[in-house]
Amino acid sequence: MSKRKIFIVALSVCLIAILSLGTLAWFTAEDSITNKFYIAGSEDQNPDDVFSIDVWEDDDRDDTNETDADKIQDGIEFKNILPGDDLYKEVNVENTGAYDQYVRAIVTLTDAHLWQELYGEIYVSLDKIADDLSSDFSPWSTVYDAEANTLTYVVYYNKILKADDVTSLFTNVHIPENLTREQAAKMQNFTIKVVAEAVQTENVGDNAPAAFATVGKEIANGNSTINVKADGIANILNILANNEDAEVALDLNNIIVSQSVVNKGTLEINNGTIDVEAAGLENSGSATLNNVKIEAGTPGDYSNITLGEEASTTYNDVAIVSNGGGIGAANGGEVVFNSGSIYVDTASTSGRYIFYAEGEGTTITINGGEFSWDPADNQKRAYVYAGTGTTVKITGGTFGKASTRSGYTDGILGNGTVIITGGTFGFNPSKWVAYGYVATANAGVWTVTAQ
Repeated sequence: MSKRKIFIVALSVCLIAILSLGTLAWFTAEDSITNKFYIAGSEDQNPDDVFSIDVWEDDDRDDTNETDADKIQDGIEFKNILPGDDLYKEVNVENTGAYDQYVRAIVTLTDAHLWQELYGEIYVSLDKIADDLSSDFSPWSTVYDAEANTLTYVVYYNKILKADDVTSLFTNVHIPENLTREQAAKMQNFTIKVVAEAVQTENVGDNAPAAFATVGKEIANGNSTINVKADGIANILNILANNEDAEVALDLNNIIVSQSVVNKGTLEINNGTIDVEAAGLENSGSATLNNVKIEAGTPGDYSNITLGEEASTTYNDVAIVSNGGGIGAANGGEVVFNSGSIYVDTASTSGRYIFYAEGEGTTITINGGEFSWDPADNQKRAYVYAGTGTTVKITGGTFGKASTRSGYTDGILGNGTVIITGGTFGFNPSKWVAYGYVATANAGVWTVTAQ
């Protein structure tokens, strides 16, 4: 047999022995406001005598407070559950195989919207649900599936689980103290499911994450949000509006969000539309928009607003149609517009601007994009307003003709600092062109380049 054939056989054996699975689940049956909690059986999938893993629990509800030595894999009923209760649930992971194994646990919690509401977080940490999570397990990732309404946690065992050894994942499930009767009524049939996965320790890396990656079972590190649906977005936006510590990345999957996005935390929005008769984005935290359409604003407002010294908003491939002004930044906020377009189409007869900056320390950087307004309106329009103490930098982009209305024919207004080092303009931008650059006219269009 050739060396190549030996390698393939060895790999095949490794892959056959990659994973063994065990499951353990909780669920409730709603009789009234008080829930009954049951433990579903734990049953190995494809176990063998070489590599296998089991999940089971002890039942410590007797009066002696002593743990039953039996492995409980049948239903356990909890009655008269109250806010603040700690339910004794000792979840154990056992190496039932003949060899040492790396282990990870995947914990899935249903009714995510309710838990998020209770804790005011998108990614409610596992140690708040299982409040005595073993320090032998390290949190790796949290996935919020908005469509399934679940939170899924991946934790890795920090050690090698030797043959016949048992380790405890956690021992309590905590019912939040602030659970109301109305919320409890919604908590019907909620489930906590634990899946344990194991992989051999030889020739697969120096730790559990590396080992699972080696055998093709890698799970991305960090937090993520998937399967966002229109009927589930309100819960996410409510948390973002009220929690400065919230961190969330949303893939809107091309849905339409019909309410303002108010962000105080760290937000990334991808692939969707915001359509609202108000500001589409009010950001006082950190926000990044990628491949997003925004149809927003009113005649008396801006479609996107960035406020505060710590606030920053970045736009990548964002198309904005505004019924008022375009993007406003104030009070030391920062805006970076890299690509996309802004089109202002408003009935307002007052001054309206594509980019508006006010307040000491406010900055706007325009690196690209197309910017225009409805020429039929012939109203008081300008591309940039830079108030005193603000800085607007333009390194690229296409700007249309200036308004013909008195006081707006320059295209750029305000007493702040405007520095132009690139872009094309339908008006002469020379008074703002940086030293070492020049605006060259051709058929009514000025192009700014380095000298």
